[in-house]
Amino acid sequence: MSSAETNKPKGCTNQSITNGIEAYPQSDISIQVITTESEFDALSKDWAHLHGLNANAGLFNSWYWNRLWWQHYGQSGSLYILVVRTQEHIIGIAPFYQSVTRRMKLIKTNTVQFIGSGGDTSPDDLIVLCHPDHETAAIRAVCQQLFSAPTLTCIRLSDIDEASQLYQSLLESAKAARWSAPLQKLQYRLVDSLPATIDQFVKKLSRNARKQRKRRRAKLMRAGDISMNFANTTEEIDDAFAALVSLHQKRFSTKGGSDAFRTDSYRRFHLDLMKSAHQQDELKLLTLAINGNVVGVEYAFLCGGKLSFFQTGFDPQSQHLSIGHLLMMFTIDQAILDGADTIDLLKGNYDYKKTYAKQTKSTVNVEFMKSRLALSFVKLVIAVRGW
Repeated sequence: MSSAETNKPKGCTNQSITNGIEAYPQSDISIQVITTESEFDALSKDWAHLHGLNANAGLFNSWYWNRLWWQHYGQSGSLYILVVRTQEHIIGIAPFYQSVTRRMKLIKTNTVQFIGSGGDTSPDDLIVLCHPDHETAAIRAVCQQLFSAPTLTCIRLSDIDEASQLYQSLLESAKAARWSAPLQKLQYRLVDSLPATIDQFVKKLSRNARKQRKRRRAKLMRAGDISMNFANTTEEIDDAFAALVSLHQKRFSTKGGSDAFRTDSYRRFHLDLMKSAHQQDELKLLTLAINGNVVGVEYAFLCGGKLSFFQTGFDPQSQHLSIGHLLMMFTIDQAILDGADTIDLLKGNYDYKKTYAKQTKSTVNVEFMKSRLALSFVKLVIAVRGW
Protein backbone atom coordinates (compact mmCIF):
# COMPACT_ATOMS: atom_id res chain seq x y z
CA MET A 1 0.00 0.00 0.00
CA SER A 2 1.35 3.44 -0.90
CA SER A 3 2.18 6.13 1.65
CA ALA A 4 -0.72 8.14 0.23
CA GLU A 5 -3.01 5.25 1.20
CA THR A 6 -1.79 4.90 4.78
CA ASN A 7 -1.93 8.65 5.35
CA LYS A 8 -5.24 9.25 3.65
CA PRO A 9 -7.81 11.45 5.40
CA LYS A 10 -11.11 10.09 6.58
CA GLY A 11 -13.51 9.90 3.68
CA CYS A 12 -16.94 9.02 5.02
CA THR A 13 -17.76 11.57 7.68
CA ASN A 14 -20.32 13.61 5.71
CA GLN A 15 -19.56 16.67 7.83
CA SER A 16 -21.40 19.92 7.16
CA ILE A 17 -18.53 22.18 6.11
CA THR A 18 -18.04 24.85 3.47
CA ASN A 19 -15.08 26.63 1.97
CA GLY A 20 -16.88 29.76 0.83
CA ILE A 21 -16.48 29.24 -2.90
CA GLU A 22 -18.33 31.91 -4.83
CA ALA A 23 -20.54 31.15 -7.80
CA TYR A 24 -18.76 31.15 -11.16
CA PRO A 25 -20.19 31.28 -14.66
CA GLN A 26 -19.77 28.15 -16.79
CA SER A 27 -17.15 29.95 -18.90
CA ASP A 28 -14.82 30.16 -15.88
CA ILE A 29 -14.94 26.41 -15.28
CA SER A 30 -12.15 24.19 -16.56
CA ILE A 31 -11.62 20.42 -16.67
CA GLN A 32 -8.37 18.70 -15.79
CA VAL A 33 -7.99 15.08 -16.94
CA ILE A 34 -6.02 13.01 -14.41
CA THR A 35 -4.16 10.13 -16.05
CA THR A 36 -1.33 9.27 -13.62
CA GLU A 37 -1.28 7.69 -10.19
CA SER A 38 0.81 10.53 -8.75
CA GLU A 39 -1.89 13.01 -9.81
CA PHE A 40 -4.51 10.63 -8.38
CA ASP A 41 -2.68 10.56 -5.03
CA ALA A 42 -2.43 14.35 -4.99
CA LEU A 43 -6.24 14.54 -5.01
CA SER A 44 -6.67 12.81 -1.64
CA LYS A 45 -7.39 15.90 0.48
CA ASP A 46 -9.70 17.58 -2.05
CA TRP A 47 -11.46 14.24 -2.61
CA ALA A 48 -12.09 13.77 1.11
CA HIS A 49 -13.25 17.39 1.43
CA LEU A 50 -15.83 17.05 -1.36
CA HIS A 51 -16.89 13.66 0.01
CA GLY A 52 -17.60 15.28 3.36
CA LEU A 53 -19.78 17.91 1.68
CA ASN A 54 -21.97 15.35 -0.15
CA ALA A 55 -24.86 13.99 1.90
CA ASN A 56 -25.26 11.14 -0.61
CA ALA A 57 -21.60 10.10 -0.57
CA GLY A 58 -20.78 6.79 1.06
CA LEU A 59 -18.23 4.00 1.13
CA PHE A 60 -18.09 3.48 -2.64
CA ASN A 61 -17.38 7.17 -3.28
CA SER A 62 -14.63 7.43 -0.67
CA TRP A 63 -10.99 8.11 -1.42
CA TYR A 64 -9.76 4.85 0.05
CA TRP A 65 -12.25 2.60 -1.79
CA ASN A 66 -11.40 4.17 -5.15
CA ARG A 67 -7.63 4.30 -4.59
CA LEU A 68 -7.50 0.72 -3.36
CA TRP A 69 -9.64 -0.49 -6.24
CA TRP A 70 -7.28 1.13 -8.71
CA GLN A 71 -4.29 -0.38 -6.90
CA HIS A 72 -5.73 -3.88 -7.35
CA TYR A 73 -7.64 -3.57 -10.64
CA GLY A 74 -5.94 -0.67 -12.44
CA GLN A 75 -4.36 -2.99 -14.97
CA SER A 76 -7.78 -3.17 -16.61
CA GLY A 77 -7.50 0.33 -18.10
CA SER A 78 -6.08 3.82 -17.76
CA LEU A 79 -7.12 6.63 -15.43
CA TYR A 80 -9.56 9.23 -16.75
CA ILE A 81 -10.44 11.19 -13.61
CA LEU A 82 -12.11 14.51 -14.43
CA VAL A 83 -11.35 17.34 -12.02
CA VAL A 84 -13.62 20.38 -12.32
CA ARG A 85 -11.96 23.65 -11.34
CA THR A 86 -12.92 27.29 -10.93
CA GLN A 87 -9.70 29.27 -10.87
CA GLU A 88 -7.86 27.90 -7.81
CA HIS A 89 -10.76 25.82 -6.43
CA ILE A 90 -11.77 22.21 -7.12
CA ILE A 91 -15.57 21.95 -7.23
CA GLY A 92 -15.98 18.47 -8.66
CA ILE A 93 -14.22 15.11 -9.10
CA ALA A 94 -15.53 12.44 -11.48
CA PRO A 95 -13.72 9.15 -10.69
CA PHE A 96 -13.55 7.51 -14.12
CA TYR A 97 -11.19 5.25 -16.02
CA GLN A 98 -11.16 4.19 -19.65
CA SER A 99 -10.49 0.83 -21.25
CA VAL A 100 -10.94 -0.99 -24.52
CA THR A 101 -13.90 -3.34 -24.22
CA ARG A 102 -15.82 -5.63 -26.53
CA ARG A 103 -19.61 -5.57 -26.39
CA MET A 104 -21.12 -8.96 -27.17
CA LYS A 105 -17.51 -10.04 -27.90
CA LEU A 106 -17.80 -8.31 -31.27
CA ILE A 107 -18.07 -4.52 -30.98
CA LYS A 108 -14.81 -2.91 -29.88
CA THR A 109 -15.24 0.36 -27.97
CA ASN A 110 -13.11 2.78 -25.99
CA THR A 111 -15.25 2.84 -22.86
CA VAL A 112 -15.31 5.12 -19.83
CA GLN A 113 -16.62 3.77 -16.52
CA PHE A 114 -16.62 4.61 -12.83
CA ILE A 115 -13.58 3.42 -10.91
CA GLY A 116 -14.79 0.43 -8.91
CA SER A 117 -16.95 -1.02 -11.68
CA GLY A 118 -15.99 -3.33 -14.48
CA GLY A 119 -14.02 -5.86 -12.44
CA ASP A 120 -15.42 -8.51 -10.09
CA THR A 121 -16.61 -5.84 -7.65
CA SER A 122 -20.06 -4.29 -7.66
CA PRO A 123 -20.33 -0.88 -5.92
CA ASP A 124 -23.58 0.97 -5.28
CA ASP A 125 -24.64 4.64 -5.52
CA LEU A 126 -21.87 5.95 -7.76
CA ILE A 127 -21.71 9.74 -8.10
CA VAL A 128 -19.64 12.68 -9.24
CA LEU A 129 -18.35 14.34 -6.08
CA CYS A 130 -19.34 18.02 -6.19
CA HIS A 131 -19.31 21.09 -4.02
CA PRO A 132 -23.04 21.41 -3.26
CA ASP A 133 -23.13 25.08 -4.28
CA HIS A 134 -21.83 24.18 -7.74
CA GLU A 135 -23.30 20.75 -8.41
CA THR A 136 -25.19 21.70 -11.57
CA ALA A 137 -22.25 23.48 -13.17
CA ALA A 138 -19.73 20.78 -12.24
CA ILE A 139 -21.87 17.90 -13.50
CA ARG A 140 -22.71 19.73 -16.70
CA ALA A 141 -19.00 20.29 -17.34
CA VAL A 142 -18.24 16.60 -16.71
CA CYS A 143 -20.96 15.40 -19.07
CA GLN A 144 -19.95 17.82 -21.82
CA GLN A 145 -16.37 16.61 -21.50
CA LEU A 146 -17.42 12.96 -21.82
CA PHE A 147 -19.51 13.43 -24.94
CA SER A 148 -17.01 15.73 -26.66
CA ALA A 149 -13.92 13.58 -26.02
CA PRO A 150 -12.81 12.45 -29.50
CA THR A 151 -11.41 9.10 -28.37
CA LEU A 152 -14.41 7.85 -26.38
CA THR A 153 -16.97 5.69 -28.18
CA CYS A 154 -18.87 4.27 -25.21
CA ILE A 155 -19.94 5.69 -21.84
CA ARG A 156 -21.03 2.96 -19.41
CA LEU A 157 -22.00 4.21 -15.96
CA SER A 158 -23.51 1.94 -13.34
CA ASP A 159 -25.55 2.41 -10.19
CA ILE A 160 -26.51 6.06 -10.58
CA ASP A 161 -29.63 7.64 -9.16
CA GLU A 162 -32.29 7.98 -11.85
CA ALA A 163 -33.51 11.21 -10.20
CA SER A 164 -30.04 12.74 -9.98
CA GLN A 165 -28.66 15.72 -11.85
CA LEU A 166 -25.97 13.42 -13.23
CA TYR A 167 -28.49 11.18 -14.95
CA GLN A 168 -30.45 14.10 -16.40
CA SER A 169 -27.31 15.86 -17.58
CA LEU A 170 -26.05 12.69 -19.26
CA LEU A 171 -29.27 12.46 -21.26
CA GLU A 172 -29.14 16.13 -22.24
CA SER A 173 -25.47 16.03 -23.21
CA ALA A 174 -25.92 12.84 -25.25
CA LYS A 175 -28.76 14.43 -27.19
CA ALA A 176 -26.80 17.64 -27.80
CA ALA A 177 -23.78 15.64 -29.03
CA ARG A 178 -26.04 13.46 -31.20
CA TRP A 179 -25.08 10.26 -29.47
CA SER A 180 -27.60 7.43 -29.24
CA ALA A 181 -30.26 7.17 -26.56
CA PRO A 182 -28.87 4.92 -23.83
CA LEU A 183 -29.41 1.33 -22.92
CA GLN A 184 -30.82 1.34 -19.40
CA LYS A 185 -31.31 -1.23 -16.68
CA LEU A 186 -32.95 -0.56 -13.34
CA GLN A 187 -31.94 -2.45 -10.21
CA TYR A 188 -33.32 -2.44 -6.70
CA ARG A 189 -32.13 -3.12 -3.18
CA LEU A 190 -33.57 -2.89 0.34
CA VAL A 191 -32.75 0.01 2.67
CA ASP A 192 -34.37 1.47 5.78
CA SER A 193 -33.91 3.94 8.59
CA LEU A 194 -32.64 2.85 12.00
CA PRO A 195 -34.13 4.24 15.22
CA ALA A 196 -32.02 5.79 17.97
CA THR A 197 -32.16 2.82 20.36
CA ILE A 198 -32.06 -0.98 20.19
CA ASP A 199 -35.42 -1.18 21.98
CA GLN A 200 -37.01 1.00 19.31
CA PHE A 201 -35.46 -1.19 16.60
CA VAL A 202 -36.85 -4.35 18.18
CA LYS A 203 -40.31 -2.79 18.42
CA LYS A 204 -40.06 -1.92 14.72
CA LEU A 205 -39.68 -5.61 13.83
CA SER A 206 -42.69 -7.76 13.09
CA ARG A 207 -44.12 -9.80 15.94
CA ASN A 208 -42.72 -12.98 14.42
CA ALA A 209 -39.27 -11.42 13.92
CA ARG A 210 -39.20 -10.34 17.57
CA LYS A 211 -40.03 -13.86 18.70
CA GLN A 212 -37.40 -15.34 16.39
CA ARG A 213 -34.79 -12.89 17.68
CA LYS A 214 -35.42 -13.97 21.27
CA ARG A 215 -35.55 -17.70 20.47
CA ARG A 216 -32.38 -17.65 18.36
CA ARG A 217 -30.40 -15.89 21.06
CA ALA A 218 -31.60 -18.32 23.72
CA LYS A 219 -30.78 -21.32 21.49
CA LEU A 220 -27.31 -19.94 20.83
CA MET A 221 -26.60 -19.55 24.54
CA ARG A 222 -27.42 -23.27 25.01
CA ALA A 223 -25.05 -24.32 22.22
CA GLY A 224 -21.88 -23.97 24.30
CA ASP A 225 -19.30 -21.38 25.27
CA ILE A 226 -20.16 -18.36 23.11
CA SER A 227 -17.80 -15.53 22.20
CA MET A 228 -18.32 -12.61 19.81
CA ASN A 229 -15.70 -10.14 18.76
CA PHE A 230 -15.47 -7.16 16.43
CA ALA A 231 -11.99 -7.23 14.84
CA ASN A 232 -9.94 -4.39 16.26
CA THR A 233 -6.34 -5.19 15.31
CA THR A 234 -4.52 -6.15 12.12
CA GLU A 235 -4.09 -9.69 13.41
CA GLU A 236 -7.79 -10.00 14.26
CA ILE A 237 -8.72 -8.71 10.80
CA ASP A 238 -6.41 -11.26 9.15
CA ASP A 239 -7.92 -14.10 11.18
CA ALA A 240 -11.51 -12.96 10.64
CA PHE A 241 -10.95 -12.54 6.91
CA ALA A 242 -9.46 -16.02 6.58
CA ALA A 243 -12.43 -17.44 8.47
CA LEU A 244 -14.90 -15.48 6.33
CA VAL A 245 -13.43 -16.79 3.08
CA SER A 246 -13.25 -20.36 4.38
CA LEU A 247 -16.79 -20.38 5.76
CA HIS A 248 -18.25 -18.68 2.68
CA GLN A 249 -16.64 -21.19 0.35
CA LYS A 250 -17.67 -24.08 2.58
CA ARG A 251 -21.25 -22.86 2.64
CA PHE A 252 -21.52 -22.49 -1.14
CA SER A 253 -19.49 -25.58 -2.11
CA THR A 254 -22.71 -27.60 -2.18
CA LYS A 255 -24.62 -24.87 -4.06
CA GLY A 256 -22.50 -24.58 -7.18
CA GLY A 257 -20.05 -22.06 -5.73
CA SER A 258 -20.09 -18.28 -5.39
CA ASP A 259 -18.35 -15.43 -7.21
CA ALA A 260 -17.36 -13.80 -3.90
CA PHE A 261 -13.70 -14.34 -2.89
CA ARG A 262 -13.14 -16.45 -5.99
CA THR A 263 -10.18 -14.54 -7.43
CA ASP A 264 -6.88 -13.52 -5.86
CA SER A 265 -7.52 -9.89 -6.83
CA TYR A 266 -10.87 -9.89 -5.05
CA ARG A 267 -9.43 -11.44 -1.88
CA ARG A 268 -6.42 -9.11 -1.75
CA PHE A 269 -8.60 -6.07 -2.44
CA HIS A 270 -11.05 -6.85 0.35
CA LEU A 271 -8.37 -7.64 2.92
CA ASP A 272 -6.71 -4.27 2.20
CA LEU A 273 -10.14 -2.62 2.20
CA MET A 274 -10.93 -4.01 5.64
CA LYS A 275 -7.68 -2.64 7.04
CA SER A 276 -8.21 0.79 5.47
CA ALA A 277 -11.80 0.92 6.70
CA HIS A 278 -10.58 -0.02 10.18
CA GLN A 279 -8.16 2.94 10.10
CA GLN A 280 -11.16 5.16 9.40
CA ASP A 281 -13.19 3.48 12.19
CA GLU A 282 -15.71 2.31 9.57
CA LEU A 283 -15.24 -1.48 9.63
CA LYS A 284 -17.74 -3.83 11.29
CA LEU A 285 -16.15 -7.28 11.11
CA LEU A 286 -17.81 -9.59 13.64
CA THR A 287 -16.81 -13.16 14.44
CA LEU A 288 -18.97 -15.62 16.36
CA ALA A 289 -17.31 -18.64 17.99
CA ILE A 290 -18.79 -21.63 19.80
CA ASN A 291 -16.45 -23.52 22.12
CA GLY A 292 -13.51 -21.72 20.53
CA ASN A 293 -14.43 -22.57 16.93
CA VAL A 294 -15.43 -19.71 14.63
CA VAL A 295 -18.80 -20.61 13.08
CA GLY A 296 -19.74 -17.26 11.55
CA VAL A 297 -18.34 -13.95 10.32
CA GLU A 298 -20.23 -10.77 9.37
CA TYR A 299 -18.50 -8.26 7.08
CA ALA A 300 -20.08 -4.80 7.12
CA PHE A 301 -19.25 -1.09 7.09
CA LEU A 302 -20.54 1.84 9.13
CA CYS A 303 -19.87 4.88 6.99
CA GLY A 304 -21.47 8.29 7.44
CA GLY A 305 -24.20 6.82 9.64
CA LYS A 306 -25.05 4.10 7.10
CA LEU A 307 -24.63 0.45 8.03
CA SER A 308 -23.92 -1.52 4.84
CA PHE A 309 -23.90 -5.33 4.90
CA PHE A 310 -21.34 -6.72 2.51
CA GLN A 311 -20.95 -10.46 3.11
CA THR A 312 -21.75 -13.20 5.62
CA GLY A 313 -19.99 -16.49 6.10
CA PHE A 314 -21.15 -19.29 8.39
CA ASP A 315 -20.58 -22.98 8.91
CA PRO A 316 -23.40 -24.90 7.19
CA GLN A 317 -23.23 -27.46 10.01
CA SER A 318 -24.41 -24.69 12.36
CA GLN A 319 -27.27 -23.63 10.10
CA HIS A 320 -29.81 -24.89 12.64
CA LEU A 321 -28.69 -22.05 14.93
CA SER A 322 -29.54 -19.36 12.34
CA ILE A 323 -26.00 -17.98 12.55
CA GLY A 324 -26.57 -15.55 9.66
CA HIS A 325 -29.53 -13.88 11.38
CA LEU A 326 -27.72 -13.75 14.71
CA LEU A 327 -24.69 -12.07 13.16
CA MET A 328 -26.84 -9.46 11.46
CA MET A 329 -28.81 -8.71 14.62
CA PHE A 330 -25.68 -8.33 16.75
CA THR A 331 -24.10 -6.08 14.11
CA ILE A 332 -27.22 -3.90 13.89
CA ASP A 333 -27.41 -3.59 17.67
CA GLN A 334 -23.80 -2.42 17.89
CA ALA A 335 -24.20 -0.05 14.94
CA ILE A 336 -27.20 1.60 16.62
CA LEU A 337 -25.09 2.11 19.75
CA ASP A 338 -22.42 3.64 17.49
CA GLY A 339 -24.91 6.10 15.98
CA ALA A 340 -26.05 4.42 12.76
CA ASP A 341 -29.25 5.90 11.32
CA THR A 342 -29.60 3.89 8.09
CA ILE A 343 -29.29 0.26 7.03
CA ASP A 344 -28.38 -0.72 3.47
CA LEU A 345 -28.50 -4.37 2.41
CA LEU A 346 -26.74 -3.71 -0.91
CA LYS A 347 -27.31 -5.86 -3.99
CA GLY A 348 -28.94 -9.25 -3.96
CA ASN A 349 -32.66 -9.76 -3.56
CA TYR A 350 -32.92 -12.45 -0.90
CA ASP A 351 -36.01 -13.07 1.21
CA TYR A 352 -34.17 -12.92 4.54
CA LYS A 353 -33.36 -9.24 3.92
CA LYS A 354 -37.02 -8.32 4.23
CA THR A 355 -36.74 -8.93 7.98
CA TYR A 356 -34.42 -5.95 8.35
CA ALA A 357 -35.51 -3.41 5.74
CA LYS A 358 -38.78 -2.54 4.01
CA GLN A 359 -37.92 0.39 1.74
CA THR A 360 -36.70 -0.05 -1.81
CA LYS A 361 -34.00 2.03 -3.44
CA SER A 362 -33.41 1.94 -7.18
CA THR A 363 -30.40 2.80 -9.30
CA VAL A 364 -29.89 2.65 -13.04
CA ASN A 365 -27.12 1.38 -15.28
CA VAL A 366 -26.79 3.43 -18.46
CA GLU A 367 -24.74 2.81 -21.58
CA PHE A 368 -24.30 5.33 -24.37
CA MET A 369 -22.66 4.41 -27.68
CA LYS A 370 -21.40 6.87 -30.25
CA SER A 371 -22.32 4.56 -33.13
CA ARG A 372 -26.06 4.20 -33.62
CA LEU A 373 -25.45 1.14 -35.76
CA ALA A 374 -23.49 -0.53 -32.99
CA LEU A 375 -26.19 0.31 -30.46
CA SER A 376 -28.90 -1.12 -32.72
CA PHE A 377 -26.95 -4.37 -32.93
CA VAL A 378 -26.50 -4.54 -29.16
CA LYS A 379 -30.22 -3.89 -28.63
CA LEU A 380 -31.06 -6.68 -31.04
CA VAL A 381 -28.81 -9.14 -29.22
CA ILE A 382 -30.23 -8.11 -25.84
CA ALA A 383 -33.76 -8.61 -27.16
CA VAL A 384 -32.85 -12.17 -28.10
CA ARG A 385 -30.57 -13.14 -25.21
CA GLY A 386 -31.59 -10.72 -22.45
CA TRP A 387 -29.36 -8.18 -20.69
